[in-house]
Amino acid sequence: MGFMQTDHMRGDILLTVNIGDDNVVYLGVGGNVTDDHMDEFEVWAKKVNAAITETAIKTNRRALTLLDVSRLNEFDIKTTTIVRDLMVSDKDVAGKTAIFGANHLASAMLQAIIALTKRKNVQLFTEREEATAWLKEPTPESESVVPFLRDIGV
Repeated sequence: MGFMQTDHMRGDILLTVNIGDDNVVYLGVGGNVTDDHMDEFEVWAKKVNAAITETAIKTNRRALTLLDVSRLNEFDIKTTTIVRDLMVSDKDVAGKTAIFGANHLASAMLQAIIALTKRKNVQLFTEREEATAWLKEPTPESESVVPFLRDIGV
């Protein structure tokens, strides 16, 4: 993977943020993301936002993101709130986001967050391969200049 890598594993939680050489932001969430780990999850969410923003600025395009939740076991309402807030805060710099590996409960939670945030560029997939294929398909949005960069003339 590329120029930014953050892996955090403590006890029963795994959180990763990597910017690949292909300028895709690779994320992972695993384990039990419950109240015992909210501080770590909040820090991870800030790193995710920074990685997405950094990639958008570097490429002058909305950032593509691949999120692996295949090892996510448990989460709670605070987790969903942080994810929702992240999806709202990065909407101007985030392009397509492909999420794969969600169990039934996580899938329902993610679909609800996608609906609440009105993000049309987020899709859920069963397998990494199909998520990656969709993510790499060119679309006008993933090729568009990030609005705030256009406004400041970058």
